Amino acid sequence: MNHSLQQRVRDHIAASWDKSVRTSPDDPTHVRVPYPYTVPSIEGAFQEMYYWDTYFTDRGLLLDGRLELARQNCDNMLYLVDTYGFMPNGTRTYYLTRSQSPYLMMMVLDVFRRSRDCDWLRRACPSLKREYETWTTGNHLVAGTGLSRYFDRETDRQKLLAAFAGVAGRIGLPTDVSDDEKVLQARHAMAECTSGWDFTPRFENRCLDFIPVDLNANLYLYEQGFATIAEILGDGTADDWRKKAAARRERLERFCWNETRGLYLDYDFVNRRHSTVASLATFQPLWAGLADAARAARVRENLPLFERDFGLATCEPVETGSRSYQWGYPNGWAPLHLIAVEGLKKCGYDRDAARIAGKYLDVITSLFDQTGKLWEKFNVCDGSLNTASEYGTPEMLGWTAGVFNVFSVGIPPERR
Repeated sequence: MNHSLQQRVRDHIAASWDKSVRTSPDDPTHVRVPYPYTVPSIEGAFQEMYYWDTYFTDRGLLLDGRLELARQNCDNMLYLVDTYGFMPNGTRTYYLTRSQSPYLMMMVLDVFRRSRDCDWLRRACPSLKREYETWTTGNHLVAGTGLSRYFDRETDRQKLLAAFAGVAGRIGLPTDVSDDEKVLQARHAMAECTSGWDFTPRFENRCLDFIPVDLNANLYLYEQGFATIAEILGDGTADDWRKKAAARRERLERFCWNETRGLYLDYDFVNRRHSTVASLATFQPLWAGLADAARAARVRENLPLFERDFGLATCEPVETGSRSYQWGYPNGWAPLHLIAVEGLKKCGYDRDAARIAGKYLDVITSLFDQTGKLWEKFNVCDGSLNTASEYGTPEMLGWTAGVFNVFSVGIPPERR
C-alpha cells in the first residue's frame, strides 16, 4: 500500500467536506431543513441530502473531528421525521413517498458517544421511536412474520405509470404489458428504491414480496439502541426493548437463514422460499451482532462468492439476461464494504477484514491517483470505473470518503 498516497486522499477528504455542505435552496422541489447538511457529491449529481448515504458520510466526518456537522445532519433528519412521520429517501419533494434503509438510530448514537449530550439524546428519542413505528406497522409489516419489508407509499396511478416509464429503460423491463402490470412493476421498483439498492437482482424485480435481511438487521439495532438509550436516560424500558430485539433475531434467523447455502438470504414470503441471489446483505446480521458464531463462520466461508482482486462484488455473479443492475456483479460499493468488513471483524475474522479493507483502500487511492477524484462505485474485477451502471459513475465524496476514513484509521494495515 502506498501510504503517502493514502495520506493524500485523507488530506483531500478533510479539505473537501465543506465543499459538500449545503443549505436549503429556494427551489420548490427541495424539502427545506433547518440546518446546513452534507450532500454526496461536491458538484454534478446528488445535490440534496440522502438518508443512508449520510450515515457513512457521518462516520467519516466524526473521524475528521467534524462533530457539529455530523450532528446537524442528524438534527435535520430528526426534523424530517417529526414533519413527515419518517425520514424521506432524500430532501426532494419527489422522495416524500418513501424512505431508505434506516440508519438514524446508529447516527444518533455515534454522535452521542462523542458529545455525551444527554439532553440532546433525550430530545432525539421520540423522533427515533416515531421512525421505528413507521417501519414496524402498516404496509411495512409482513403479516404473520413480525418482520418488515421495503415499501413506497405512492398510490396515484398516473404517477406510478410515469415511474414505470422512468425505470423500464434503466433495468430492461418489458414495455408491451398492460397498464395494470406496469403499475405493479412500478410499485415493486419503487419499493426497491426504498432499499437504496436501486436496482439489484436480489429481489428478482419483486421487492414487495421479500423480507429483506438488511432492513430487519437494522431494526434489530434500533431495538438494541432503544435499550441502550433507556439505560442512559434511566427510563426503565431497557428490558422491554431487549425482548423485542431477541424476538426479531429469532424471526430473522427463522425466515432468512438458508442452511443449505450457509447464507442469510432475503425471504420471498409470497412463494415461501429464499431469494435465488446471494448478496452482501448476508453480512448485515454479522454487523448488527445478531449472528451466532456458527452461522458467522458459514457466511465467512462464502466470501469467495463475492471477493475479487479489488474488493467485494455486491452480488454473486448470476445470469440477468438483457437487464443491467448497478447493485449487482461486478460492482463494488463503499457502504457494503464497511458492513462486510466490520461484520467480519466483529465476529473475530480480523485477517479477512484487514485484507478486504486493504483492497478498498488500494482501489480508491489508485483511482484518485489517476483522476484526482473519488467515485461512487468501482469494478471489483479490474479496479476500474467500468461498472454496470444505469446512470454512469458520478464523482462522489460522501460514503466513499467516509468509508475510506474508517478503514484508513480503524483497520490494521497488514493484509494476510
